[in-house]
Amino acid sequence: MKINYEWPGIDEIRSSVNEKERIKAFLPGLFHFSLPLIVWMASLAGIIFAPWWAKIILGLVNGHAIGVMLIIGHDALHGILFPKRWMNRLAGRISMAPAFHPVTSWVHSHNGLHHG
Repeated sequence: MKINYEWPGIDEIRSSVNEKERIKAFLPGLFHFSLPLIVWMASLAGIIFAPWWAKIILGLVNGHAIGVMLIIGHDALHGILFPKRWMNRLAGRISMAPAFHPVTSWVHSHNGLHHG
């Protein structure tokens, strides 16, 4: 038995979300973007100024923060972190910068080739 179901397109999904809910979505996006960025900057400063034994722990924290920022950048570049496209593009660029991951190649390889 084959069930035919047509999935809604992205435009239909986006049009079903009202503006009030999109504005509310700004604060959670800002929190999820800012927290790993602050942890990354603080741990980087700690790596520079802390004693050698603390640098080991801070290096692990820093690496983890970079990984989390890549995930946040991934979500931002899919356009789901902030209500405005320019905010998502900026957050994606900032989030991927500590890993030295070029956004244009991500957009081409991930969005273009992986998602089609």
